[in-house]
Amino acid sequence: QYEQAELAWAARRQAQAHAAIERELERARQLQRRLLPQEVHVPGLDLALHFEPCLWVGGDYLDVVPATGGRALLVVGDVCGKGMQAALVTASLHTWIHAGLSNAEHLSDLIGSLNSYLGRTLPPGSFVTMIALLIDPRTGELECVNAGHPPPMVVDGRGVVRQLHTSVNLPLGVGDEAMVCATDGVAAGEILALYTDGLTEARDEAGRMLGIDGLRDRLGSIYQASHGQGIERFADQLRDVSQQMYAGRLADDDQTFLLAMVTSPDPAPVRGPPGNGD
Repeated sequence: QYEQAELAWAARRQAQAHAAIERELERARQLQRRLLPQEVHVPGLDLALHFEPCLWVGGDYLDVVPATGGRALLVVGDVCGKGMQAALVTASLHTWIHAGLSNAEHLSDLIGSLNSYLGRTLPPGSFVTMIALLIDPRTGELECVNAGHPPPMVVDGRGVVRQLHTSVNLPLGVGDEAMVCATDGVAAGEILALYTDGLTEARDEAGRMLGIDGLRDRLGSIYQASHGQGIERFADQLRDVSQQMYAGRLADDDQTFLLAMVTSPDPAPVRGPPGNGD
């Protein structure tokens, strides 16, 4: 009877500990959701976002930050690893980007200072890939720093998809080389797609990976099917791509993307990813 009582108390203590951990994870999940862009209004840009961690919290970073002169900074990043450690790094990315944007003279300076910070603070073997893109919706001109991240893509008015011209840099936190910034442009009505490798590395039941080429094909076909129906319709169909790949199985990586289309002035504000209010 004594042994049974001890086992019962041990099971109760274990259940209480598990419940406490779940409460902490839920608080962390809610905090990370609150760091996502909420009702950001960028005149001249129509935006759609998707953020879906494979665990309670994720290591993907997604942001839209209004900048001076009517421009906007679009950022998608991917922290090496998953779970709580990666999520803590994404919180530091959010703080650094928002605090540093007003003080940095150039985009390369902002990402360069972030690179130095991560080099000092990340644990050994960890790094961050990132696309940071500063766009002027009035002209479509943009600057872009690519730190070891999958290439952004542009879908034109005919549904033809091209890779955005970007610089080639090491992932952040790996070295102390200066960040190289490239320039490009998009026309009104073209869709700019930024994403993490959780989308391109999704595999179907047969083990076939979507890949960069597969995503390019899907973007083109989605544009043809949703042309004239708005950026949210495009985003909905892109979300369906990953769901179709996994076919009900649990995803093994965080999945994030950001879509931006240059439009007429005064578009509707960006709607955050589903679930922000939970």
